[in-house]
Amino acid sequence: MIGDMKACHAPVGAPTRGPVSTLAVCLLLVAVTLAIYVQALDFGFAFYDDPFHVLENTHVTGGLTRRNIEWAFVPHRTSLWHPATWISYMVDHALFGLNPRGYHLVNLGLHAANALFLFLVLKSMTMAFWRSAFVAALFAVHPLNVEPVVWVSARKDLLAALFWFLTMAAYLGYVRRGGYARYGLLLLTFAVGLMTKPTLVILPMHLLLLDYWTLDRLALLTADAQGQNDPVTPSVCGPLPSRYRLWLRLLLEKLPFLMLALAVTIVSLCIHCAGVSAQASKWLPWHLTLRNALISYVRYLHKILWPQNLAFFYPFHTDRLPLWAAFAAGVFLTGISVLFCRARAGRPFLIVGWLWYVLGLLPVSGLIQVGSHAMADRYAYVPVVGIFVLGVWSLGELLGRQRRAVTAAMAAALVAALGVRSWFQVGHWRSDRALLWHALKATRDNYMVHTNIGLMFLRDQKAEEATSHFSQALRIDPQSPIPKNNLAWLLATSPREQLRNPQAAVRLAQEACRTTGCRKPEMLDTLAAAYAAAGRFDDAVRAAREALSKAQQEGQNNALVSGIEQRLRLYSGGRAYYDSSVSPTLKPGETKSANRERSAQLICPQEP
Repeated sequence: MIGDMKACHAPVGAPTRGPVSTLAVCLLLVAVTLAIYVQALDFGFAFYDDPFHVLENTHVTGGLTRRNIEWAFVPHRTSLWHPATWISYMVDHALFGLNPRGYHLVNLGLHAANALFLFLVLKSMTMAFWRSAFVAALFAVHPLNVEPVVWVSARKDLLAALFWFLTMAAYLGYVRRGGYARYGLLLLTFAVGLMTKPTLVILPMHLLLLDYWTLDRLALLTADAQGQNDPVTPSVCGPLPSRYRLWLRLLLEKLPFLMLALAVTIVSLCIHCAGVSAQASKWLPWHLTLRNALISYVRYLHKILWPQNLAFFYPFHTDRLPLWAAFAAGVFLTGISVLFCRARAGRPFLIVGWLWYVLGLLPVSGLIQVGSHAMADRYAYVPVVGIFVLGVWSLGELLGRQRRAVTAAMAAALVAALGVRSWFQVGHWRSDRALLWHALKATRDNYMVHTNIGLMFLRDQKAEEATSHFSQALRIDPQSPIPKNNLAWLLATSPREQLRNPQAAVRLAQEACRTTGCRKPEMLDTLAAAYAAAGRFDDAVRAAREALSKAQQEGQNNALVSGIEQRLRLYSGGRAYYDSSVSPTLKPGETKSANRERSAQLICPQEP
């Protein structure tokens, strides 16, 4: 049945602008993107996940070997399945080594390419030149899109968007020309996209939205059925009314995509469940994740319309999800959906743009618990396009063609204002210190930020300030094992007598290990140091050996393995370990490094 789809042709009208105008808009999009993000080329790697993805990942730094490529395709218990993203890091390392400028350059190029493809695809599908250009410009300069561009570890979001738009382009070619070859190319593009990030599982639903609005395939298929060879198989769809028959045909056309999406969804859920089990953490009650999802939908809208107080981590406070707020958010979302659905006949872009946003956020809405963050700016990278389409087309309808000068002036002013705001937002990623202090100001009671600021102070040998921030983190989240572990390390290994408290260190380290199921070598290492400081050397030797065994099994952090071996020799000789650098096992530069399970307790960027 798929091979007979070649009779469907999207409506083709004369473009409003020629290739010169198209080229000019493309160059302008690239120039604006460079003006905002060129400063990021001087940035280094962030403490936040970059060591795990690049710096301390031996498979990435090992190069493009057969063994490393095979590793990329193996589902990992503590990571998403995104082999194409892993391979992109390997290519980067082959080209740039560990020079962060090269990695930032690739991210910048991907973002510029995404803006260009978005413009070209929208223009080709809608024949609305300037509206498509405006949407692409908003996408290129909006502050909410800063995080995936300047953060090396967000490469998967950029690659996913690239293959999202490429799949749309391939779909347009297939709809207009048909044929098995084009359908195969479309399926291949989608499959590769799934290997960049699992959030593409929702893309088949977006293709149905395009069928309804820009491609108007219901009308086209109706014409095929009436005047041309009707390719709908009667045995499958015969007794159904015509309109339902056409929708069923479009659904059957998407069946291979849905099967691929289902397979990737199952793999991702299995990986996620294994990670949760490995962390010895409990699932949050479903009503809390549902509340957070509903409230987050509204919060994303607020950040799209008023992009202030953007941070790299938004903490999940289970006690700050009131039922009334979730109910109000649900009523608001439902009301908007009903309103746009009723207006679909005359303004289909309203419901299509809205559903693009709602469906695009669904895999990362928080309905499935991932880590301790409530939401993330990078999650809106593709879904935000739906709001832009909704707003730009509505503005065009409101102002009409008679007010083109006013519309152009408003569009230019908005793009300029958002570009300036994004330029400052990019600057917050200049260093770990700037990123952390900005996040502390932009959010409230952020235990993750307090924990890492404490690590930063420890690196600077300011133990009192570090203790204060660790204590703040424990006040906000008494169950978090990371600040417990770091405070225990400080109390056990500080060379300053007035700061040491071996008994308190043992208690904190035991609680941290118990919370994580005694699976994390870093925390077992801290427990061993605390036992040794308290004079319990037999216990210290046992804990250190267990930490060494687990660290060697993971095979990610050679520095951790050698450090545990050195400390084990001290404990075997009846001596405690004192950290002359006053730095904990979890350093700011490795907070998200070799041990993925450890980092998931602090912040987990894995998305379903």
